Amino acid sequence: MIMLSRIAEIKKCMQPLIVFNFETHLVVTFYFETYLHNTGSQQMRPLNILVITACSERLPLLRDVAGECPDANFTLQTGDLDQAVLTAANSYHADFDVIVSRGGTAEELADEVTLPIVEIHLSAEDVLRNLIEANPEQGPTAIVGFKSVLKNFEGIGECLNYRLDLYEADFDDEIDDYLKEVDRLNYAAILCDTVTNTKAQKMGIDSHLLTSGRASIERAFEAAMKVCSLDDRLRNENHLLWELIRGQGLHLAVYDDEGSLIYSDLNDDMKGVSDFISQNRTGTDTRRLVIRRDGIPYSITPQIIEADRRYKAFIVRTAKGRAKNEYLGLSIANEQEVRHDYESSIFSIIDAGTSLMPIIRKLSSTNAPVMIESEIGSGKEQIARLLYLEGRHHDAPFIQINFRLLNERGWEFLIESNHSPLYDSKQTLFFENLDVLDSNNWKNLLGTIMKTRLAERCWLLFSTNHTAGDKQSELTAHFVDELHCVPLSAEPLRRKKTLSEAPSKYFAHLARMSGESTPKLSEEAKRLLTSYSWPRNLVQLREVLNRLYAMQDNGLITEELVRKVLRNEKARRLPSRTSSFADSQFDFMRPLTDIEHNIAEMVVSACDGNKTKASSILGISRTTIWRLLKTSPKSK
Repeated sequence: MIMLSRIAEIKKCMQPLIVFNFETHLVVTFYFETYLHNTGSQQMRPLNILVITACSERLPLLRDVAGECPDANFTLQTGDLDQAVLTAANSYHADFDVIVSRGGTAEELADEVTLPIVEIHLSAEDVLRNLIEANPEQGPTAIVGFKSVLKNFEGIGECLNYRLDLYEADFDDEIDDYLKEVDRLNYAAILCDTVTNTKAQKMGIDSHLLTSGRASIERAFEAAMKVCSLDDRLRNENHLLWELIRGQGLHLAVYDDEGSLIYSDLNDDMKGVSDFISQNRTGTDTRRLVIRRDGIPYSITPQIIEADRRYKAFIVRTAKGRAKNEYLGLSIANEQEVRHDYESSIFSIIDAGTSLMPIIRKLSSTNAPVMIESEIGSGKEQIARLLYLEGRHHDAPFIQINFRLLNERGWEFLIESNHSPLYDSKQTLFFENLDVLDSNNWKNLLGTIMKTRLAERCWLLFSTNHTAGDKQSELTAHFVDELHCVPLSAEPLRRKKTLSEAPSKYFAHLARMSGESTPKLSEEAKRLLTSYSWPRNLVQLREVLNRLYAMQDNGLITEELVRKVLRNEKARRLPSRTSSFADSQFDFMRPLTDIEHNIAEMVVSACDGNKTKASSILGISRTTIWRLLKTSPKSK
């Protein structure tokens, strides 16, 4: 029998055993993860330790030792290598701080999970105990198993002065051949690790399972608690730092140099931000970005951290600016909202964009700025929506800036604020009614776009109005030249091949919306609508068709009704900026009250609905304006 006095001598022959089986990057990860687990509140919770063993027979001993550790919660799981990895992975989100296992299972876990791994090792006492239990007569002994276990037995045979043969396997399929070999050689005893012992039992081979004793298990459990408790101070400091960060409205996402997520406290409401960061998680670019998701601007500052390896951290500041409609003339819409607005427009209903679709699809595959030029009311806004829906940034907001509506405060926000959409990235910006800007403002806007390289970060769409025969304005030419805009012209309604079918399509749409039958349109009525000049294009067409639908008689729209509505349109027609009042086809051969009503309507419309401004221009009171507007013209 081997004497215990020889234990020290045997220890010298054994290779150093691995107690803490995790790499430096796992330690770094551990700091991030344990903060999540342990610093949700000021009071630290008990440690949660996951113990994974491939030998169910050791569960009673493991449970007994765990019961002697009141400062930690132990969860015991059984399974082979594959099962262990799966168990650990599934338990990752269950607030575990550390995993305890042994041998090949511990090594497999260290490669697959980011929690720290503490290994239960075979001590010198365990080696002696296993040898004595399996072979008290000290006959030839074979030890079969994986190298991760058997390396602790190298040199022991020489120290004991008897035959001890090691059969070390690198792969699972080698085990069967080794077991057959040792069974043929008739060893006095066969010692196996857990996986090998299971195979030996199935093959009918008498084998002895290598096990760790109580002392080794106690040391491993103590080491697991020490791994966590030694970092209490660090976790407390981290808790304070994280609370300070959160108090500043900051969030953090950290990736390693392979692009794997190490840490993130971005919540479910910030999924759009998470997706954006994930797409940009690699590389060395550390420029600050501002993006909008669901109408909320976020400032994202990347930072490269050189430690044991390279990390890329993204500091996210929630910069909730003004509500999206707080500034008149500036609106933010998502893809669903834009699609709804487009599909419900008369432009879409009458298929006005059919002829433009080939060029729209070509433009949408590029990031070149687009200048949409056409007469007023010809569908520039809907063309911009189509470009956005077909473009590469359709999953990001559609930013629409209408300069006809933007007031002074809105302009100041647009040019000067850090939350301005001009500082966004990977979004579509539509600058509408560019032609209304004065010289100073359009130069300021163009300069800001060029200085911030906005055209490189976002897709820029512009629109400008012009009348038939007009040359390109100086303003439009400057934007086209400086930003290399692609010009895109929208045909006026009178030139569209779809005009003849437009009334029927729109009436069918109105009928579907109201649940009624589609009214019939006489051939002469259709001819009158098709031949009309439509100076205000689609805007005017919609108004006229809505009026005709409302005034129809028993589901029939007659020539007489169309003439009556179009005659009123001629009387209401606004003079263009290039025509005189006398050229506006204003019908003076009517009662004075009707003329006054139409003049009031025209001036109020020209003032963008501002009745105070209109009353000042006409030299009458607001009360008189209201009275004139309420007076309905008499039918001729």
